[in-house]
Amino acid sequence: MEPQVNQSQPVAPQPQPQPLPVNGKTSNKKMMLLVTLIVCAVAAIGVIVYFVNPNGIFSNKSTVDTPLVSITSNGFSPATIKIKKGQAVQWTNNSTRPKQLIGEGSNPLQYDTDPITTGNSYRMTFDTTGTYKYHDQSNPVAFTGTVVVEQ
Repeated sequence: MEPQVNQSQPVAPQPQPQPLPVNGKTSNKKMMLLVTLIVCAVAAIGVIVYFVNPNGIFSNKSTVDTPLVSITSNGFSPATIKIKKGQAVQWTNNSTRPKQLIGEGSNPLQYDTDPITTGNSYRMTFDTTGTYKYHDQSNPVAFTGTVVVEQ
């Protein structure tokens, strides 16, 4: 028996990865371009978000710019609230019974409210300076409040 001779095909040499040339100026330029693109992208997103919601990403205008009055079983809290002309006030009924706000005198609240049921709110914008007194129709002595509208 003859010994077997292994005749293999010559293997082509595998190309070795070449390190990228490091040129300080080229790397710095690429890095500056990348940073500039990122900054521009973030700025663009900020502009878009601002125009979609000018009050900010996490704000809720109705609670940020609108003072809240809670209607509880003990009355209005706060009983007196000061706002600027053109600002709104929101009353939320946190009591167990419907409440109806009635204005005193030539107050615009006099005809504007239906009963506010538990858990619901009523919102009104005050466009005229002055002092607006109001009460709850079912308990006009204990449930009184005042909105002071300033310039």
